[in-house]
Formats: sequence, C-alpha cells, structure tokens
Amino acid sequence: MIIRLLLCGFCFSICSSYADEVIWKGKVDSSGIPTKLIDLKIHDQYQIKVSQYINLGKWVQASERLANDACYQFDEKAKLSPHKYESIKNSHNISVCDGKYHDDHVYLSEPFIAKQNRIFFWIYDIDYDDNSGALDLEIIHKSK
Repeated sequence: MIIRLLLCGFCFSICSSYADEVIWKGKVDSSGIPTKLIDLKIHDQYQIKVSQYINLGKWVQASERLANDACYQFDEKAKLSPHKYESIKNSHNISVCDGKYHDDHVYLSEPFIAKQNRIFFWIYDIDYDDNSGALDLEIIHKSK
C-alpha cells in the first residue's frame, strides 16, 4: 500500500510538471490600443486562446446590430449567417481562426513555436471611435 501511494505521488508530480500553463491572461480592448509586450521563450511551443465578442461600430444588417468575435462578424440573435472577419491581430501574425464559426466565440490557434521573444495583440478596425468591449486572451505554454 505504501509503495502504491509513493508511485501515485511520483506519477502525479511528473504528470503535473508536463501540464500546459497559461502564462498570460488579459483583455484586448476594441479601442485599437495594443496589449503590453508578452514574454515568450524562443523555440518553446505556445497556443493562443481568444474568447468573447466586441462591437466594432454601428453596423446594422437586416435591422440587426452586428458584433465581432475573433474571426467572424455576426448578429447576436443569430438570424443572419456569420461573415468572416478576423478582428484580432498579433505581432507574430498567428491566426486563431480555423475557418469555422464557433457559437461559443472561443477560438484556439494551432500550436506554434516562438521565433521571437515577445508578442503583442490589437484589434483591427478602420474607425476605432465607435468600438466597444474587449476580447479575452490567453497565451498557453505547451508542455514538452
């Protein structure tokens, strides 16, 4: 019994040391102001997770106000088909969009290897004066 407990504790410590870790969590404001620089380790593997949605102006279609998540423009009542529009950008040019609209507005990039030691994010729009809201963003350090 003692040996089993020791083995379980050993396995738990090994498994937990290889778990993915959120290294940064914050908001990307629709005002267009970039996030702070987020440190990465060159050659380590990461993923980007973006969730929530924002309003990029006073756009209305078929009498419905439009909103934007990381990858699509849509109406909140789901009467209209979502339209591709990648609203979040980053200094590594890594997309979180996979070509599919996510009803929960959560998008996850493919894992990527850091080629630079910092990354930052911003919302892409032409006119920022009428925007509101912020997207939630996480940088996940992938286990080895």
